[in-house]
Amino acid sequence: MGRKKAFPKKLVLEAILNSNGIVSTVAQKLNCDWHTADTYIHKWEETIQAYNNETEKVLDFAENKIMESIRKGNTADAKWYLSKKGKHRGFGDDNQLDLFNKTAPDDNEIRIIIDDDTQQ
Repeated sequence: MGRKKAFPKKLVLEAILNSNGIVSTVAQKLNCDWHTADTYIHKWEETIQAYNNETEKVLDFAENKIMESIRKGNTADAKWYLSKKGKHRGFGDDNQLDLFNKTAPDDNEIRIIIDDDTQQ
């Protein structure tokens, strides 16, 4: 059996840089398989943080594109954004219990009326 490659932290950090948080891109830069790259990404606190930073950078980029679209008048994007980011203001796709804030509707009483009038 062949010997597994060992990557120093510095090389892994360089591979993570500008990977957009895509493990396959890190693997390609390291010339290894996906699972090896994922293992090394999660091996050190610094590589975990670098990977998280890459992921957050992409999220910021995508969120900026949504905001540009909203500024141009795209109401579908505006509604989608409100459904995701505006739930605390009452916007959203459903009226389910807000598990984050652990709140329920004030009126959660169940009323059952039984018509027991059997004499007709």
